[in-house]
Amino acid sequence: MNRSITESVLKTGLPFWEHLTKIEKYDLINNSIMQEYKSGALIHRCTDVNSPGIQIIRHGKARVFISSPDGKQLTLQRIGDYQLFVIGISCLLNETIFDVSLETETQCEVLLIPRVLCKKLFDSNVMAKSIAIDILVSSFAKTMRILEAIAFTSTRSRVANALIEQSFLSGSSVINVTHASIAADLGTTREVVTRILNQFKDDGLVTLQKQKIQIDKKQELINIQGDYLGHINNLLYPKPLK
Repeated sequence: MNRSITESVLKTGLPFWEHLTKIEKYDLINNSIMQEYKSGALIHRCTDVNSPGIQIIRHGKARVFISSPDGKQLTLQRIGDYQLFVIGISCLLNETIFDVSLETETQCEVLLIPRVLCKKLFDSNVMAKSIAIDILVSSFAKTMRILEAIAFTSTRSRVANALIEQSFLSGSSVINVTHASIAADLGTTREVVTRILNQFKDDGLVTLQKQKIQIDKKQELINIQGDYLGHINNLLYPKPLK
């Protein structure tokens, strides 16, 4: 991998890049690894000591999720081009609160910073560690708001929110998504999602196709989504999901 590309990804993705010494930057540029993954690849799990230290998506899209002992999953966040898997830093700082995983949703090119190198960096550079802790705390605060939303909003509102989010991320009113994948995102069952989507279809809000959903009346879905879930998404994304 071209060193200039690696440096560009590090410079864009690491919030503490400017606080690193020349030697630390040199180590990161020369020892980070660019890896390609197919869709559906699990590239990080906090309880796996063999997981890479820090991951930065160069191209593609991945989801951050937690799993229950019985195998249910709940999506907390999605990250894309030049974004850092923030919660994974907790594994390096021995501050893991719950098991968080990172899985690709499209073919991804990911820059991997080895765990040993990350630990060495945080041990030697107080500023880098401090900034990492700050963004980690901010990320966990947002995660708690998401969990609050899950606890205190209806599944109907959350399904509407999921459609709006997917439309925003894809840049299209037609989204490639299955009922099962929405259910996995929301930590519910496919049957519940299908029932709600059929209600949306009957109300003229969406058109259901095979493995696709066309949003016909986005504003009505936004109304169902509600102000609280809209506020949560505004915390996670650079502009409102509208």
